[in-house]
Amino acid sequence: MISVSLKHIGRFSIVLVCFSTLNACSKPAKKELAHLPALNSTETFNLEKKAEMVHSSASKKAPSKESKVAGSKAPGKWIYSSDKSIACRVKEWSVTGTKELPNSNIYVEVANLKSKKPVNAVYELLAIDTNGQVIRTISNAYKDNQPNITEFKPLLGKGQTKVNHIYRKDLLVMSTLNLQKCRVAGDKESFLTINPEMKDYVGP
Repeated sequence: MISVSLKHIGRFSIVLVCFSTLNACSKPAKKELAHLPALNSTETFNLEKKAEMVHSSASKKAPSKESKVAGSKAPGKWIYSSDKSIACRVKEWSVTGTKELPNSNIYVEVANLKSKKPVNAVYELLAIDTNGQVIRTISNAYKDNQPNITEFKPLLGKGQTKVNHIYRKDLLVMSTLNLQKCRVAGDKESFLTINPEMKDYVGP
């Protein structure tokens, strides 16, 4: 379909021809902005109600090792680095097995918002057990905060998001898990540079 219109500018007249099938006279569409994580200072996951396991008194089968003891599948709120170049959040976490023999899985998601240089990230977790005590053995047995560093290969490029997985066996069961800090890792930083106390640590 073709439409013709006449516009008068001073002593001159301009004929404007529009081809609707080609959208020749339509305004250019505005470029949509990429979705960015929402700014927030802290986030908390609370213990989900433990599912009761019903066993027949006649059955002597052991509980499944995949039985869920605690955790949350709801993503936490994003924590920004001080320069807002990256953001981190706990995507989900879970404790399976039993209270006596738990297996913990923590998934921390990192987004590179502005850094043109590909990066790793350093973040801090705070885990509280069911008795209200800090769990120190996620990363550092000597500190309440648990600094950890991603080991992305390749590194996290601008506009990308990746998930860092932490697995711990026989960790105390968590009731609360907070992600407290997030920043870009330095070029020479490693797990031992951010946790120097752990250099000679011998686990239980």
